[in-house]
This record gives sequence, C-alpha cells and structure tokens, in this order.
Amino acid sequence: MGASEQSGRPEREDITDAGAAMRHVAGAAGPATVGIGSQWGRGTGVVVAPNRVLTNAHNVAGAEVGVAFDGGRTEVGAVVGADLDAELAVVEVDTGDATAVVPSEQSADVGTAVIAVANPGGRGIHVTPGYVSAVGRRFRGPRRRRLAGAIEHTAALVRGSSGGPLFDQRGGWLGLNTHRLGGGLYLALPVDAALLAAIDRLATGETSSRPRLGIAVAPPGAARHLRAAVGLDERDGVLVREVDPD
Repeated sequence: MGASEQSGRPEREDITDAGAAMRHVAGAAGPATVGIGSQWGRGTGVVVAPNRVLTNAHNVAGAEVGVAFDGGRTEVGAVVGADLDAELAVVEVDTGDATAVVPSEQSADVGTAVIAVANPGGRGIHVTPGYVSAVGRRFRGPRRRRLAGAIEHTAALVRGSSGGPLFDQRGGWLGLNTHRLGGGLYLALPVDAALLAAIDRLATGETSSRPRLGIAVAPPGAARHLRAAVGLDERDGVLVREVDPD
C-alpha cells in the first residue's frame, strides 16, 4: 500500500484529472459565461443559443441590462422575458462568437463531480469544483415562491455568481446556479425539459402567471387578535381580509 493510500490522500493523477477537467470547462464555457449588470451589481448569465442569454430573474430590472463578455466586450441586452416565480430571465444580446452551452447527457446524482463557472458583474471568470450533495431540493426564491427539484452542491460561489452555469466534468450543462444555502452548500436549477421549455417560452416574450385564488388571508395569529378585538368567538378556518376585483 502506497503512502498516499495509507494517509487517505488522493493519488496525484486524480488531482491532475480534476485540474484538467477545470481547464477544459473554463476554456469551453468561459466565453459563454457572461456578467450581468454593472461591475459591482447583479450577477452572471450563460449563452444558451446565438444572441440569447439565460440568467436569474432577480439579476434583471427593467427592459435593458448590461452584458459583459469574457475578454472585456460589453453590450446592452434587451430583457425579452422574465419569470420571477421561476427565477428565470432571457436576455437578447449580440453574443458574437461565443458558443452556446450544451445540456449534459448525464443526470446530476449524489456524488457527481461538478464545476461551477461565474463572471460576477463582468469582473472575470471564476471556476470552482465540487460535488452534488443532494437532489430534488425545495427552496424559496426571492418572491418567497417555492422552487422544487434543485441540485444541491459544494462548488463554492463568489458573490455575483447567481445565474451562472453548473457543469459536469466533460462540460455538459447540468444546472443554473441560483441560491446560496450557507455552510458551503449551493443550489442550482436543473437543466431539464421544463427549464428548456421555459427558455423557449421566455425568448418569445411570453410570460407566465401562477394560478391565484384572488383573496388575501390574515395569518392565524393575526386573525385571532382581530376576532378578539371586535368581540368575535374563536373559530376554525381562515380570516379573509381582502378580495380581488372580479
């Protein structure tokens, strides 16, 4: 048994392979990973088709947004579609010779080695390795909407990395980095049929709205206080405090 096996340290060739994978992904995906917003603002995006960039919805505000490419070129892109509930936005911009990312042929399972790429606000490419630690995670987005099916991973993300791509070691696109959990864990929206369909829908300018009941209800604690304040008995159910027109 060699010294590295006895100590539990990885063999040198494993380190070399990991480094080679990072260099490969950085070279292939770096030009497709763009900065979104000002130098110290917003986040990251990824070229998913000629003249089409995908990012998180919370990275864009208004009809236009700055897009910075690897190498220093900057453009003003048009936000053609945004779904705040799904945390996705599509920006139309001249992507030049940047090659679009290609969805991975493998699934993101626990233990899958992953590589995150970011270009925070156009400040330069960051590449970090990690592993999938859980799948099918649920979390709340910026509007407190529940998002399901997320990939949890350990590839460290610097501030401004949201909206950047997550890859397998061959450069296949696995996810869109979206949320920092803390404790060294991060969440990415999986690249699946639903996400690809959402990209096409948003690229046409189509927006979506989740079904609404059309009422606002008081939280249980507040409802109890309100009923007591006007002398009403405690009752089961919800207290409706507002109804939308029609």
